[in-house]
Amino acid sequence: MVKISQKDLQQHPAQMSRTLPSLDGAPNDLWSGQGEALREWDKVRGQSDVVLSLTTGAGKTIVGLLIAQSLVNEGIRNVVYLCSTNDLVAQTSDEARKIGIGHTTRAYGKWSNDLFETEKGFCITNYAALFNGHSMIARRHRPEAIIFDDAHVAESVMRDAFTLKIKNAEHAPLYRPITNLFADDFAALAIRSRFEKAAGSGGGEMVMATPRAMISRASQLGQIIESDGAEYQDLAYARAHLADHLAACSLVISDGVIEIAPPFVPTLALRGFQSGVRRVYLSATLQSQVEFVRAFGRKPSTVVQPETDAGNGERLIIDGRKLDGGFGPDFVRSLAKRRKAVVAVPSYGRAQRWGGLSTPPKVERFTEELNSFRKAQNGVFTLVSRADGIDGRSASVIQRPGRWSNVTAGAMLSISQPR
Repeated sequence: MVKISQKDLQQHPAQMSRTLPSLDGAPNDLWSGQGEALREWDKVRGQSDVVLSLTTGAGKTIVGLLIAQSLVNEGIRNVVYLCSTNDLVAQTSDEARKIGIGHTTRAYGKWSNDLFETEKGFCITNYAALFNGHSMIARRHRPEAIIFDDAHVAESVMRDAFTLKIKNAEHAPLYRPITNLFADDFAALAIRSRFEKAAGSGGGEMVMATPRAMISRASQLGQIIESDGAEYQDLAYARAHLADHLAACSLVISDGVIEIAPPFVPTLALRGFQSGVRRVYLSATLQSQVEFVRAFGRKPSTVVQPETDAGNGERLIIDGRKLDGGFGPDFVRSLAKRRKAVVAVPSYGRAQRWGGLSTPPKVERFTEELNSFRKAQNGVFTLVSRADGIDGRSASVIQRPGRWSNVTAGAMLSISQPR
């Protein structure tokens, strides 16, 4: 890791980029859109909620990293840079290394070094690490600035942090008492048959407990979760958020899964969204203020949207519905003989419909297998329920000289030419 001397530390991120050492694979200079975004952000850096909207391929990651370092240089304590997945934590860390920015990563419960804890650098981690009910970063370090990369995914990630997903297949000793607790309420609504299907094999049925049932059963539900759910570590983080608020939550049963969650994400209850914290949101798609308010519980102070054509004209989207017969496994198999293809599907069941082109990696091996695919010259990689950061930020590393292809959910084919 290249160390930055004290005399080179500057607060203006665009100027600071000129003093940083560029290692192998690093850009020689900022693009015009990146420079404009940094200059405009610097004018409003003291505001609480600033959105930076740059198109996919316009270099949001470099902008976010320079802002994070600029905040550290200013003396802001415990700056955190959030990514949606651990794989993106690794990618972002690699980008920071290339431009010579010292930092800490936290993934899988481990710190990479002590720069963050000694307040000498910022921390790159995932959303769940900051927003789970037992977050050590939130409780012990109390970040004073947060960079939200791919901010458009934040709402779903934070909602997951506040959602108890109790599965019959995995949490049967907890699942059965809860369904028994609400059985009479669904019978009183004359939907016992639908309830039994939803609680059993599913059959496409979904039922939701009434607000009155949740209020009247909240105390008993809490006791069941506390006594029968204590052994399940995968439920501990959401349980910590919801324990005292079950009466205000919704309960939905479908396909043998109980989901207990608040009706909206209680953003203002999170320390990262309290006053005195600076928040910067990086996104190519978070354009609507309605979407922003729904995700973050506030309106942005400022939206910075530089005029740039970086990233435009580099990818071709073909809608399979417009092609005679569309495109399927045979087409991808032929394509993958000379190029790379990424198949993105919503579920493991849908992945099986692609004729065994590739086996979706397990969560614990995702980064390892994706890195192997990046180094390969051809082949197919299957993504399940995720695509953010793969086709945009990682395009340069998963493509081979020529072009790369992305088949999305069996309907869309994206071909992009490398820069």
